Amino acid sequence: MDELSNGMMEAIRTHVKAAKPDALWIGEVWEDASNKVAYGERRHYFEGAELDGAMNYPFRTAILNYAFTGDANALREAVETLVENYPKPALDCLMNSLSTHDTWRILTLLSGNEWESEDVRATAKLTPEQLQKVKALNRVATLLQFTLPGVPCVYYGDEAGLEGCEDPFSRRCYPWDHEDAEIMDWYRSLIRLRRENAVFAGGSYHTVKAENGFFAFQRYKSGKSLCVVANMGSETAELPVLSNTQIVLSFGCERRPGSLAVAPQGYAVFG
Repeated sequence: MDELSNGMMEAIRTHVKAAKPDALWIGEVWEDASNKVAYGERRHYFEGAELDGAMNYPFRTAILNYAFTGDANALREAVETLVENYPKPALDCLMNSLSTHDTWRILTLLSGNEWESEDVRATAKLTPEQLQKVKALNRVATLLQFTLPGVPCVYYGDEAGLEGCEDPFSRRCYPWDHEDAEIMDWYRSLIRLRRENAVFAGGSYHTVKAENGFFAFQRYKSGKSLCVVANMGSETAELPVLSNTQIVLSFGCERRPGSLAVAPQGYAVFG
């Protein structure tokens, strides 16, 4: 979108909405689209005359940083910045992606491997040991992708365990009949979570806790709320919960009197 003038974008929107009033127009913007200056020009993406939403690269960057460093406060800052800066309709339409054709595949990226040449990266593949470690990080990253404000958008093959470095290695064919069943089941569980809980589709956002690698937030809508917690710290973290709290999805969690204990690389969704 940065390479189109404001005038051209307004003209495109006018024609699009005239042809189909409920059409959704989402643009590729890598930064905070509400504060974007491109080619010396202030952009006006979310002022009603241009975009409905944008690709959510700021969330991608924040989620990956959290998976690598456990910096929950940086994740909180990134999420709250967009929640405050974006109009609610635009926030709800954000494309939450962890991989795209322009980036490394999420599994390969989470490995932290740095292969020394393009020839090596062309055929690079994680070892079984590396893949198991990466799957744990991927579960936390994708849980956030599916539950933070916006719409989860899965780059084809991520749900099947496809690996790949930079373009063109991130564009490999879908692995028909060779899908990773464990990863497929995980994505299915996230899709069920979204479908069965309307709070994740346009619900409001509130940070509950962000410290020492522990990140917890609430999504609420029409009198219902759910809390999502993830722990990328080095120690078990606890969050006060009521005794009748229903846990919808969890890993590495233990109920304790008046609290929920979440182990490192653990997560939970409850309400």
